[in-house]
Amino acid sequence: MILVEKILLVSSSDKIAQSLFGIINSMGEYQISTVKTAFTAREKIQTNEFDAVVINTPLSDETGLELADETAAGSACCVILIVKEELINKITEKYEKKGIIIVSKPISKQLFINSFKLACSIQSRLSVLKDENDRLKVQINEISIINRAKCVLIQYLGMTEPMAHRYLEKQAMDMRISKRQVAENILTTYEQ
Repeated sequence: MILVEKILLVSSSDKIAQSLFGIINSMGEYQISTVKTAFTAREKIQTNEFDAVVINTPLSDETGLELADETAAGSACCVILIVKEELINKITEKYEKKGIIIVSKPISKQLFINSFKLACSIQSRLSVLKDENDRLKVQINEISIINRAKCVLIQYLGMTEPMAHRYLEKQAMDMRISKRQVAENILTTYEQ
């Protein structure tokens, strides 16, 4: 299950942009946006959510390394950085540690396809982990609200913890609402 759909292609070279666009399109149905500068790429990234960003360096307004760095640090999208072969040894360690996939020029079609598939695989995994993380945050928040309500019942009504727990469960059953809603009602009543 590949979850990559929206791709930003950043290249000052129209020829390379068209070539990469064609390669990506041949692998599946993607929404591909193409821009020529790092400035325009940053604007797009701020206003859209991309699953992958492909940067062909250098760009007309900067090297593109800064853009790759910022994009990897500031979003959950995968970044593929295309650089001249002579730069590979200088930048590989620094940028791979940040989760950026590096491809050297001249671009081998098969190497790019493999790198793109790797980016898709990474993005799919990250998406699953992000969803799980979001679910756990909601669950932790719910437990926190319920525990705060128990503390309020203990403090103001002199209940024990098991009594407060049972009270929340019974109210939820009787009123046919969640324990969280009962807890929120208790907090609204007593924490003013």
